[in-house]
Amino acid sequence: MPDETTILSLPLILPAQAQKHVTHNEALVALDLIVQLTVINRTLSAPPALPSIGDRHIVAAAPTGAWAGQAGRIALFAQTGWQFTQALPGWRAHVLAEGQTAVFNGLAWVAPSEGPLSVTQLGVAATADATNRLTVSSPATLLNHSGSGHQLKLNKAAATDTASLLFQTGFSGRAEMGTAGSDDFSVKVSADGVTWFTAMDADGATGEVTVPQPLHLGGQAADPISPADGTLWLNTTSGEVKVRSGGLTLPVGGGGGVTDGDKGDITVSGGGATWTIDAGVVSLSKLASMATDSFLGRDTSGTGAPEVLSPAQARGILNVADGATANATDAALRDRATHTGTQAASTITGLAAVATSGSATDLSAGTLPAARFNDTAHGSRGGGTLHAVATTSVAGFMSGADKTKLDSVATGATANATDAALRDRATHTGSQIASTISDFAEAVDDRVAALVVGLPLLRRAEAVERRT
Repeated sequence: MPDETTILSLPLILPAQAQKHVTHNEALVALDLIVQLTVINRTLSAPPALPSIGDRHIVAAAPTGAWAGQAGRIALFAQTGWQFTQALPGWRAHVLAEGQTAVFNGLAWVAPSEGPLSVTQLGVAATADATNRLTVSSPATLLNHSGSGHQLKLNKAAATDTASLLFQTGFSGRAEMGTAGSDDFSVKVSADGVTWFTAMDADGATGEVTVPQPLHLGGQAADPISPADGTLWLNTTSGEVKVRSGGLTLPVGGGGGVTDGDKGDITVSGGGATWTIDAGVVSLSKLASMATDSFLGRDTSGTGAPEVLSPAQARGILNVADGATANATDAALRDRATHTGTQAASTITGLAAVATSGSATDLSAGTLPAARFNDTAHGSRGGGTLHAVATTSVAGFMSGADKTKLDSVATGATANATDAALRDRATHTGSQIASTISDFAEAVDDRVAALVVGLPLLRRAEAVERRT
């Protein structure tokens, strides 16, 4: 027969054993220690200075003094001093200092607060079920920090699932906020749990907030003091909705959002519907910045906003070649006296119709019918009567006979004197052939005859003169 029990190692009374009470009392003392096991604490590494009989502790790690080498064991202060008992795996001890029960796992004492608590369902003053696996029935639920911040995390498997907080009345939904059916954050409300209205939606990709329903401002009797730009409020005294923008408090009107009046560079009229920019207020410095070597205009087809043009685009609009310069005034450039080169008659619009029969072929050939060659100085522009042939007393067109006379004038001939001077033989030069002088022969013959008759007399006179 063994001397002690298998599990708790309690001493057994043997047959015909003397002083059986001793063995029996040892077993009772052991049971007194481990039954309804309660310890003061489990954090001491050295025995307390003033222990009381019956005090029990779980010895902490690295013990010293009377507890040296007893880490993890149960220390009992008895009349004879400290006694130590080794716990078996699964023993439970209620720790008074912590208000919780620790379990010995074979290596150390572990309280529920020190390790994960895994349960399939948990009801706190309520009954959990397969869907509501954590159910709490309480006036309030406190989720406290442990020294810094605290997060309540609602995780969903896919973007199309729902992670939200649902507020109910009589277990019927009345409000919900979270990512319901998408990754956009929304706030929804319902009066019956069936029909829902989205009060606000924040785009998960951009953060842009949309308020699909009318927004009602609660209002205040006076404007806030020094509101930040972007602040919107209702002044219940004036009944105006106001906004703070650009350091100014502006009432939001019904027509165009702003009440009528001078707003600085802009004058608002027509109940806010018409905004007029004051003259001269849009200076160059208020226009958008432009790159160097660019112009403000519009190259895109159709009416639209101005564009910043490159030099090439500007030349295209102005039809100016690259490198062209302005060398003279517009007046000088238009003056045909300054033009050079020639211009084909075919490039002059309307010239054929005015100067010829209307045929471009006639124009190229130089055909100029008299019926077309007229103006206010020579007759009716509509083809009326032209001037007659010129005479000595009346101006007119040259006749064929005059043209013949003109053709007979030698090249280089000039008019050097009057007709009378030209007829005067005293002004003539050179010699003249005798045959061209009329009655020249008769005059010579007469002269010779006279000389023959008077020759003897002449000779006698010459002889007399020689003698004398």
